[in-house]
Amino acid sequence: MRTAIGKRVGVFWTGRSDLLTGWAIAGITALLGILVAVAQYGAGVRVNGPGAAHDGAFAVWSFIQFRGDLAFGYIPRWSVAGFNGLGSPLFFFYPPGAFYAAVLTGLLAPTLSPADVVAATEILFRILAVCTFFAWLRRRTSPAQALFGGGFYALMPWIALFDPQVRLAFAETAGIAVLPLAFLAADLGKGRPLWLFFGTALTTGLLTLMHVPTMVANSGVLLTYAALAERSVRATIRSTLAVIAGVGFGLAMAGYMLVPALVLLPSITSAAFWDAEHRPDGNYFLTLESLRSQLGILSDICVLAPLLLAVLVGARGLRAGRIPVNLVGSLSVACFFLLPLSSLFWNHLLPLRMVQFPGRFMPSVSLLASSIIALSLPGCRAGVQRLVIGVAWAMGVFAVVFAMYYGDGASPGRKRTADATVQWRANAPEYVPEAAASKGWFERMPDPEAFQEQLERMRSPCVSGVSALDGATDGRQTFDVSHCSGPVVLPVFFFPGWTARSDDGQRLTVRADDKSGLVTVDLPSQAERITLRRSPTQIELIGSLTSLLSISILAGFAVGVLRPKHAHPA
Repeated sequence: MRTAIGKRVGVFWTGRSDLLTGWAIAGITALLGILVAVAQYGAGVRVNGPGAAHDGAFAVWSFIQFRGDLAFGYIPRWSVAGFNGLGSPLFFFYPPGAFYAAVLTGLLAPTLSPADVVAATEILFRILAVCTFFAWLRRRTSPAQALFGGGFYALMPWIALFDPQVRLAFAETAGIAVLPLAFLAADLGKGRPLWLFFGTALTTGLLTLMHVPTMVANSGVLLTYAALAERSVRATIRSTLAVIAGVGFGLAMAGYMLVPALVLLPSITSAAFWDAEHRPDGNYFLTLESLRSQLGILSDICVLAPLLLAVLVGARGLRAGRIPVNLVGSLSVACFFLLPLSSLFWNHLLPLRMVQFPGRFMPSVSLLASSIIALSLPGCRAGVQRLVIGVAWAMGVFAVVFAMYYGDGASPGRKRTADATVQWRANAPEYVPEAAASKGWFERMPDPEAFQEQLERMRSPCVSGVSALDGATDGRQTFDVSHCSGPVVLPVFFFPGWTARSDDGQRLTVRADDKSGLVTVDLPSQAERITLRRSPTQIELIGSLTSLLSISILAGFAVGVLRPKHAHPA
């Protein structure tokens, strides 16, 4: 029998037993979770100087480029602005879903600056996270209790503080908002393998487009969650196979992005996936290494806060049968991959290695711990209830104060945008093309002066004219080569898909320069200008066809198999 959080918490929090008190507590918790995102918008997440978000400039720059390409009807793939105009194959590998959402936000509020659009979209993601969590937990408990859990999820340190402000991990915040839907699909598909397959496919496809590492890291957690929900070996096997098939089909649905990314993966540098900064053993949680810096301590708090609260209130709920075993089991799996105990898996499973670091499991830890807390709290003593609610609200207040203290002083959005577009950290070093990385460009990434010196040494000095770096590009870059002859090296990184034409329309051969890894073109006689343009590669077309075919099959499957069966009259 369900116990409403309003009746139990209301008694102990105010001394009254009316349901409205419980709704008030749940509503305040949810609103506080959203208020943190509003405070981060108002105070301004720094993208420059001390306290700047790790990926803040990257998120703003990427959005500018993404929106500019779409404005010209050009599907974003290559970022002209990347690496100070040498370009980056950014959206071959970086999920575009969050940026599509930001473009829609910008259309609804056309006067906002790019930095403000990113911040406003973060607020929408936080609201969505509360709503999707509510939709998931509502199947297990009362509406007020589910709303309280959604607010608690939004207030977890990783969700409220670390991702949106310390890192400004824009795509991961989008994945966090979608993640509860994957667990909802597993609940809806319990005992119904076809429904489980269908729901897993849809949510996997959506998660992949939002944030591939969140999808990869949490697929195993979801598999554990679905398998442990069953009561027989046969049902467990069916659920496991349904989830595996659903994940595979969901990946195929996102094929327009994923297929080119996988095939072209050798075309970007592998150095950034194996350097000291990205190695898992330097990013495990709850280790002596993590205690040596303020950032490491904050990361550990992101783990300890949900786990200690879940243990505090979850033990009683587990004994009383309020906490399903699959919640505890899947949370244990997620926690395992945060710790050095999982090093064998991180070092030998390539999909895990490609998600870079154990923090990718923190969304699941925050989600599952929040659900255990919300389900267990009504059965706890008054003092424990007060403590947990007080901790939730204290985390929210702390996050608001943190946002104001480490913000940029509520500077105008135009200034935030300008700060972002001059930052070297707007680049993602893992996306340096391999042809350039092998010539020493990757090693010069941290030093802008050394990078510029190498560029002046490697490009042909007779070339003038560069691509526009204002984000408005239709994928073309035009260069004046009237003073050049023979092979010319252009200031653009080589990557598959480049085509070149002279001013008279003649198509030219494009290749990687042996010494620099930049684009090289053999000039025809009397050429005045060269126009570079990216053309869709064959693997991009195959990826698009994969998506179309998979979506069509799944739509047909839904109509033919999942529609309700109506009995015919005799």
